Amino acid sequence: SHSAFLSDVQKCSRRLILEEQSRGSGGNKRKRKNASSSNNIPKITLVEKDGDGRGGGRNANRDRQVNVAFGGVSMRINEMHKNKLYSLYQFTLTNLLGRDHERYLQYFPQLLFTILLRYDALEGAGLQSAIPPTVFRFLHTRFGCAFECFASPFNCWLKKSGDKGGTYGSAFGDTDALFGSAGSFFGMEFLEMAKAESGGCFQANPPFASEFIERMCHRMHHFLTISNGENDNSTDTDEKKRIPLMFVIFVPAWSDSSGWKTLSSSPHMTKHVLLS
Repeated sequence: SHSAFLSDVQKCSRRLILEEQSRGSGGNKRKRKNASSSNNIPKITLVEKDGDGRGGGRNANRDRQVNVAFGGVSMRINEMHKNKLYSLYQFTLTNLLGRDHERYLQYFPQLLFTILLRYDALEGAGLQSAIPPTVFRFLHTRFGCAFECFASPFNCWLKKSGDKGGTYGSAFGDTDALFGSAGSFFGMEFLEMAKAESGGCFQANPPFASEFIERMCHRMHHFLTISNGENDNSTDTDEKKRIPLMFVIFVPAWSDSSGWKTLSSSPHMTKHVLLS
């Protein structure tokens, strides 16, 4: 769980602090000891830029960086992304706890540090393009699509005032759950999710790895087959219980890849649009 992961991080940071203290001078030992007694809460500070800080307008605000430091480890995040994560955390707590959520907001620095560590470790590990918010709005308006199968707390479609965002799945349920993630795509029961809304449309923008796309397609095929009643001896009653289900998928046009071939040859494909 995220709490167990954070606990391990805290233990490691305490050990590193103690090792530094043992190597330092007497005066430094005292200073570090006092610093390490601050409840082991990651420190979040705004990164000051060189110069007088003027100019740049709206773009300057978008480029502002925040430093998150804990146990000798320091990472940076765009301030807008930090604020987005806080909004997701607050929204998730409100859904879970209602009015009692405010006392848990104090744990945001720990959770922020944890999720930054996790995704920092994956830097450069995969390729995936972002879908513009205008596309999400169209899919939601046209098909009622409000769920992203492959996202993260950093790039998911955020709920905003006047802009109804959806929910999402991500690779790491342990670190991402408190930021609104529903967990891994491969652990989701899409028929149950669609049943709650009398039908469901799900947007999928998977990592650009052919084997991954192929595996994704097989899982979608499983649920679509059940949804269409093709895997059993359906009765009239079963017909009435069938749940409308649709996936809107964004992948690169790698026509020679196994993932592309699996998708394009699927009996459930109803529309194919190639953008160039």
